[in-house]
Amino acid sequence: MKHVYVGILLAGFAATSADGAVIGVNNAILISPPANVGLGSGPGGSGQFAKVWNEQQGVSISSLMVDMIGNPTNSYVATTGAVTGTVDSHMIHHTPGWINSTSLVGSVTFDGPIVGVIFSFQRLNQTDAIFAPTGTTYSTANIRGFTPFVSGAFVNGNTLNFDLFRSQFPLADYDQLRVLTQSVPSVGTTAPLVLAGMMGAVRRRQTVKAG
Repeated sequence: MKHVYVGILLAGFAATSADGAVIGVNNAILISPPANVGLGSGPGGSGQFAKVWNEQQGVSISSLMVDMIGNPTNSYVATTGAVTGTVDSHMIHHTPGWINSTSLVGSVTFDGPIVGVIFSFQRLNQTDAIFAPTGTTYSTANIRGFTPFVSGAFVNGNTLNFDLFRSQFPLADYDQLRVLTQSVPSVGTTAPLVLAGMMGAVRRRQTVKAG
């Protein structure tokens, strides 16, 4: 019977685990990483909602400079800082084809706490080589990102709330935020450890009975 319990437990891990998952959105939609991202080629078309996709997962970084550090924090008082550790990367993107002089307010919730946000076009360009999904090309010909005090980003735990403002003469060609979250262990690393612990416990029980 113990073997049945182990099998059920592992099946549960396989069904519920996910690396770097987006677990909630408001005025945003989760899409697969697009092949090309740039001005005039916004993924999913324009509209009054943002697009979100997962980038590289489980990336080890050391002293990587980001535009927002701290949790909770917001873009009006956020300071730059360095992030070290293993992170999952996600992109929030909004195309320019929306109504002028309006703001898009929404949120994205992840399955791990947010450790840093990148939104300046210089740092977005610099970190593409680290975090861009396989098969995705980001244009560096446009001004991407957003400008604090014009748009806002507010970090609290696992959630990033955004207020993306589009004026008649925007300071960026399109809005982008690269969100780094604390990496979530995959089933490939957690299940064997749990299984080893359970099998060890079973062997100890058998030894006690035999003695």
